[in-house]
Amino acid sequence: MKYFFTLLLSISTLNSFSQTMKINLWPEGSIPKRIQTNIQEQVESTDIVRISKVQVPQLEVYIPNKKGATGQAVIICPGGGYARLAYDWEGTDIAKLFNAHGIAAFVLKYRLPDSLSSSTPDQVPLLDAKQAIQIVRTRAAEWNINPDKIRDVVGPGGKVINKIIADTGAEIDIEQDGTIFITGKNIESANKALEIVKEITHEYQVGEIFEKAVVSRIFEFGAMVE
Repeated sequence: MKYFFTLLLSISTLNSFSQTMKINLWPEGSIPKRIQTNIQEQVESTDIVRISKVQVPQLEVYIPNKKGATGQAVIICPGGGYARLAYDWEGTDIAKLFNAHGIAAFVLKYRLPDSLSSSTPDQVPLLDAKQAIQIVRTRAAEWNINPDKIRDVVGPGGKVINKIIADTGAEIDIEQDGTIFITGKNIESANKALEIVKEITHEYQVGEIFEKAVVSRIFEFGAMVE
């Protein structure tokens, strides 16, 4: 299984308190490729929360508090073999972990390709994923997301991104709007690539401490530490 992260690079001043909310991906009555049936969404809560037969795709939003916010964000697509979503184990639990590190997280509850409620079930997961990206992009001002540092990830002649791929084994694709897709054959390679990208795009602040070094001044060309 490939682990999928969508990283939206940003420089932000987020709200001063942590926020969570759920947003429907599509307006009521306008879900594309949907066929009206009596099928109901199923939620199983045993050792973990598993969701199947998704009828109304949603985006669950986790915004970190302002003090620890890094200004970065991810869209998380929980796995489950395309038969169900391990919604907390590979979704909300991960979102909370990202929040603890100051990263805004968006958990996608998407329709599955085994759905009898879709005219083209093989297409709906990607449709929902693209709509989730569009929602985050559209509300970028509200969530202070701004993909300005994409050039730092690519590097001159693509040297930086090629090195990340070689060192981690992950695959990285970057769209023109600054959206980064990171996939890996295992979660370790995807996480390693994600950590490198986070380090490259981190916005340093005066007073921030790194291994007992304190950022004292910030210049256009870099930062001064003591």
